[in-house]
Amino acid sequence: MHDEHCGKVLVAGRHRANNFDRPMSFSPNRLLFVFAALLPVVGHAGPVGDLRVRTTAGWAENLSRSVIPTDQKASALYEVTAATGWSRQLSGSVQATAGLEAAALVVDRHSLNNRGTFGPRVSARHKFGLGPLAPVLQAEIGATQRFARAPGDRGTTTEGGLTLAKRLNPAWRVSATTDWSDHAARSPAFDVHHRRLHGAVTWDITDRWQAAAGGGRLDGVFAANASWPVWGAALGGALGPVVQEYYNSIPWRITDLYGPGWVTYPVSGHADFWWLELAPALGPRSTLTLRYERADAVNRVGIKYRQERWTLGLLLRL
Repeated sequence: MHDEHCGKVLVAGRHRANNFDRPMSFSPNRLLFVFAALLPVVGHAGPVGDLRVRTTAGWAENLSRSVIPTDQKASALYEVTAATGWSRQLSGSVQATAGLEAAALVVDRHSLNNRGTFGPRVSARHKFGLGPLAPVLQAEIGATQRFARAPGDRGTTTEGGLTLAKRLNPAWRVSATTDWSDHAARSPAFDVHHRRLHGAVTWDITDRWQAAAGGGRLDGVFAANASWPVWGAALGGALGPVVQEYYNSIPWRITDLYGPGWVTYPVSGHADFWWLELAPALGPRSTLTLRYERADAVNRVGIKYRQERWTLGLLLRL
């Protein structure tokens, strides 16, 4: 989808048959499964052993994940996350952790994107051998309830991951992760899921300064947005027959997330992403983070989306 394609606006019907809310597709059994996994750990772990609070302020380019430059919306983002956990040593090499996490996201210029999440998380960590250079394998699952301001985005997110990490020497660490996420939303326009394969390298420059870089690929279904004139052109054929056929086959919803008449729709595809981070320690229990992220996504009919984000964060361990 390019600028030159957006000439004549062909408005397809605003009340398409697939432009509707559907009943929530997630089952409470998903949450019950995670809580059941929590109980053996929590029941023997004793008092809360870890409380982490992270606050971030940032700026996102093309937050709307739109293609046409005039549609691409930027905004400041503010997020607060609080997580608490209980740990138990199951054996000499295996440690289990169970916790609860709550988060709130505020989007400065487009408040319909504001949301909160809450849910449990369970992980198990196995260390292969003794000493700081021994590799570590960690498995994690979680489920969160999303309380979004946009009604169609409300729902349950389940996720899991597997990470293998190793310290190469006192200054350098590497890790590789495969993970997945599935958001079962109230409206099919917000139903998204993906799997990722990514890695990271961390450099402990000094006792107080740390630098990290990473990247990988995401495959799955992600949400995109378009203004009504652009979306009408896509449905009507002004952007080409391939785009017309595909966009007429997927669910969509008028959400007004980025302005009156704006449409949200899910597309399948992949994204290549990478990030850089610098993290100076402010004290024994506080760390400042400076981070840059970029993602280049392509959907199944070749439409490209580029996003960039800069964030300043503060992590407190209480």
